[in-house]
Amino acid sequence: MIHLKSKKAGEVYLSPWMMVIWVIIAGTLIMASTQFYSSIGDTRYSEADILATRLLDCAGNDFNYTKISANPETLYDKCLIIKNVLSTIDKYYVSLNAKDLVMGTKDEIFSAGDKSFRPMCDFQLGKLINGDAQEYTFAQCAFKNLTVYDGSLDKYYALSIITASNQN
Repeated sequence: MIHLKSKKAGEVYLSPWMMVIWVIIAGTLIMASTQFYSSIGDTRYSEADILATRLLDCAGNDFNYTKISANPETLYDKCLIIKNVLSTIDKYYVSLNAKDLVMGTKDEIFSAGDKSFRPMCDFQLGKLINGDAQEYTFAQCAFKNLTVYDGSLDKYYALSIITASNQN
């Protein structure tokens, strides 16, 4: 309701309906900002999964067990991974294992990052097998497997990778 005293100025009275609308708008803004800022954006598992997929695909492509086991550092160049990120920043862990499917022998052919994440990953693997949820305080781990053929040795290998990320 608007009452004009003169042509130059006006006075606006807030009706009860206008107050209700302002309260609804203010409440919506408060609820939306509370929801947005209180949500947890945890990308640790996604990072670990992407790193595992990338390394496993790269290592499995044209796999040569002799070359990789003799010089694991070649994976940095082959897979376009920055060595300083894995070796100096204690936020990631990578372990690549190769198992000879004929002999049954298993070797760790590449390992980098914070090795203290390994027990956390083993714990999470046990909890995943039992169907329990992952712990939120631990580094999040990803587990992947791939069967590859080494043409130079004429053997099949089962590659398994464990990666962890604790990037907050």
